[in-house]
Amino acid sequence: QFANPVIARKNLPAGVMRSMNLSQVRPQVGADNYGRIVAIDIETGAFEVAEDLLTASKLLSAKLPDAQTWFVRIGYPAVDHFGARSLKRNLECKAS
Repeated sequence: QFANPVIARKNLPAGVMRSMNLSQVRPQVGADNYGRIVAIDIETGAFEVAEDLLTASKLLSAKLPDAQTWFVRIGYPAVDHFGARSLKRNLECKAS
């Protein structure tokens, strides 16, 4: 449908794009990076690993200024969370 593979890739559903990128990146990222952030350029597959979103983004942007970035936290289903779960954990810590 799309002549340009970059345009075609941008129009894929997020889940498909995520699995494509992770299947390419996962073998290159060791288990010792558990909990760290991976910034992946969805157009090229280039990536950078860092402790936080901002650092990962800056590292990738230094290499690819026009990167279309997808973030993943290694070993977690989401980069971050909010809501009752985090509130409950904070209350348990304060009670201890």
